[in-house]
Amino acid sequence: MQIHKVIAAAFLLFLSLAGCASSGGVRPESVKVIRTGDVADIHFLCKLRTGEIVAATDKLEGQQAALPRSGIFLVRSKDGPVPVKAADALPALPPGGERAFEAEIIDRLGEVLVGMKEGESRAVNLTAEELPERKEEAYVVKLVRVRENPKEMKMTINEYRSRTGKSPEVGQSVIFDTKIPGHVETITEGEVVIRFSAQAGDTVATPFGPGRIRETEKTYEIVIDAQKGALIRTAHLVGRISEVDENSITLDYRNPFGGESIICDVAVEKIEAAKSAKKAELEGGEK
Repeated sequence: MQIHKVIAAAFLLFLSLAGCASSGGVRPESVKVIRTGDVADIHFLCKLRTGEIVAATDKLEGQQAALPRSGIFLVRSKDGPVPVKAADALPALPPGGERAFEAEIIDRLGEVLVGMKEGESRAVNLTAEELPERKEEAYVVKLVRVRENPKEMKMTINEYRSRTGKSPEVGQSVIFDTKIPGHVETITEGEVVIRFSAQAGDTVATPFGPGRIRETEKTYEIVIDAQKGALIRTAHLVGRISEVDENSITLDYRNPFGGESIICDVAVEKIEAAKSAKKAELEGGEK
């Protein structure tokens, strides 16, 4: 009689386990979790504490299209997730001692991915330390506050092609870094003449603040209204305006995030487990 009870209990246990297996639930061991060394395809949307977007992996569409964008935000050339390697620490700085702004975000996200699951979303807070102590001239730049743009500019055809990426044509529109519009006035053998035109009192956008135009006999001057403490971007680097006086603007690139705290919404799309050294060695021998 006792053995019948044991068999009956075992049969009930089997039915119970079979029911669990057929219920469609995900078994714990089948859930992919990011471990150190894994590479995860992730999406992220990063903002300043003010709510302004500073970086994103995807096009800003729908409700996101209405979100404010910081002046340091750049649209990625390629839409979609980015692969990020999960790590316990930041990788070493590249030669030159600095990472691009977006690269800094990606590397720091690699530190917070460990433990996240495939399909999981999470909000994380990122901060960056100041770059290792170096000479001041390595991270502090002083620019003139008043920039000049000649009313007429001459250059060789090769120089024009180098600066604009196209061959000159009479009447062709031209805009250089001061943002004052110009056009190709004449083309002679080996020389291009560009004529610029602007209205005194108008403003143009610059990376360091709005620039007010004033006119002299031979030039247009752009007086930049830079604000101390403003976050700025120059090419791939982000910094902050540390000083402004009548003649100059001082930019400080000591902190990769300009001293800001950045909040990122991160979503894990796919996880690729890190290969063991032995497996990598075997796969390498098969090639």
